[in-house]
Amino acid sequence: MSREESTRWIISQLLVIPMVEETEAVDNLDAILTVPGVDVLHVASGDLGQSMGYPGAAAVRQLMRQVIPKIRAGGKLVGVGGNSPADAAGIAEFIKVGANFVTISALGLLRLGAEDFRQRVQAAL
Repeated sequence: MSREESTRWIISQLLVIPMVEETEAVDNLDAILTVPGVDVLHVASGDLGQSMGYPGAAAVRQLMRQVIPKIRAGGKLVGVGGNSPADAAGIAEFIKVGANFVTISALGLLRLGAEDFRQRVQAAL
């Protein structure tokens, strides 16, 4: 494969994933959804909550329940992040309203697994 062919192939495999981290992005979502070449919009709940002035998890979740289906209706895939791996119900809620993938902190997953392991060992003693 030539350098040009490999470059074309690599470019064809790339995903363009802008982040929705600010209320300004939510306000401009209709325009963002029309940007050519965007494959996925990734909604970051922690950053979004911060831009909302830390209104509490319920308000952030409510906004995400509105934003996720709107992104899907706009023909884009949706990723969500900023969620605790211990919050399986919350993550499932986002998947139910249309999220296609979830990003989770590797450290959070390790901590969750370590705690489960500690509890199982302690129970076996």
